Amino acid sequence: MKSGIFTAEFLQNLPADDWEATAQLCGEFSRLHSLKSSVYEDYVEAYAILRAFCKSRHVDASTPAMGPNKQENLEAVVKAFQGVRNKADANLTQRNSRGLLEVKTLEYEEIFAKVSCYEFSDSDFNRIQVLINEMRGLIRESKLITDDHKRRLLRRLEAMQAELHKKQGTLTDSGASSARLESPFGSLERTQNRLPIWFKSWVRS
Repeated sequence: MKSGIFTAEFLQNLPADDWEATAQLCGEFSRLHSLKSSVYEDYVEAYAILRAFCKSRHVDASTPAMGPNKQENLEAVVKAFQGVRNKADANLTQRNSRGLLEVKTLEYEEIFAKVSCYEFSDSDFNRIQVLINEMRGLIRESKLITDDHKRRLLRRLEAMQAELHKKQGTLTDSGASSARLESPFGSLERTQNRLPIWFKSWVRS
């Protein structure tokens, strides 16, 4: 080819993957189409390459025979490459998106599987009730919290306590359920000892 595009080296090193190879082939045609020095014969040769490639790789493409009008033939070549490129892009996008979705789903499943939860015994349950009551008292007696914020915090405590009393339930925004509670401290004993620190952090939220 006079323009130096679609060289033998380029064609012989196309990817084994059909759609990746199709995308690269169409990208090379885009280079040809952008050159002012490209002539009619270059387009005809590029079209021949496309037809041979699609036949060899079993790529479904519309590649009709050429007619007597050069301008119409040029437009047909451009249209054929664009149609094949659209199919390649669509297939690659779908495949890559599905692959990424699967990888990221597994990644986040592993993250969520590592969330530590605390299983309550009867003594734990009773102690949590005491801690909630202590927190309720701290909130009501605080001189640093506005009345509106006190009401919001007390409502959250009520929601937490209601969840604890359910026979069955799932974790809610209050952070508790009848069977398990995500704990930033890892054990009930450390939670008890660090109540003032937890309280200060919690009331700011």
